[in-house]
Amino acid sequence: MVPKRELWKNLSRHKRVVVDKPWVLLGDFNATIDPDEHSAGPSFITKSMGEFSECVVDIEVEDISWLGLRFTWNQTPGILKKLDRAMGNVEFFSEFPSAVCEFMLFLRCDHSPMVVTFPQIMKSKPKPFKFHNYLTTTPSFLPAVNDIWKNEVYGHSMFAVVSKMKFLKKPLRKLNYEQGNLFLKTEKLKLELERVQQAM
Repeated sequence: MVPKRELWKNLSRHKRVVVDKPWVLLGDFNATIDPDEHSAGPSFITKSMGEFSECVVDIEVEDISWLGLRFTWNQTPGILKKLDRAMGNVEFFSEFPSAVCEFMLFLRCDHSPMVVTFPQIMKSKPKPFKFHNYLTTTPSFLPAVNDIWKNEVYGHSMFAVVSKMKFLKKPLRKLNYEQGNLFLKTEKLKLELERVQQAM
């Protein structure tokens, strides 16, 4: 891991390479800028905060609009910090004015995952089909497969198999939702987890 002071120097040097191009920085900076970025701790600006703040001013970047969790690190019991952030320069904000960073729930790590999106350039994609193994244990699974598989598909045997598997998507999606819409249940549990984390 690059020492913080060395990282600030590298960022300052890289600014001269970027010049007037859009630039975005995101990740764990292992430092905060302000005392209110700690849930508990010093009420004054420490040397580490001052050095990070000076670097941000020097390279002329600022936080991208964000939503989600304010504190992004929670390893120490009772202490939360904003160590992760996404920042851009003036050219970045000019090129991507609608960019937003979402800090999501702590699920498998002590840092909040972050996702930067660019709404004006995002294109809708077809929803991918996902097969859930638990469906094989439901009483309706084999009849649904049998109804599709008994249909005649003319052509090469591999073409027939692929075609039948495509035809199975619709009945299997329906069967999945008949189990009580597990996607919705998962989202509700995530929202409840987020509410608890924010309350902390």
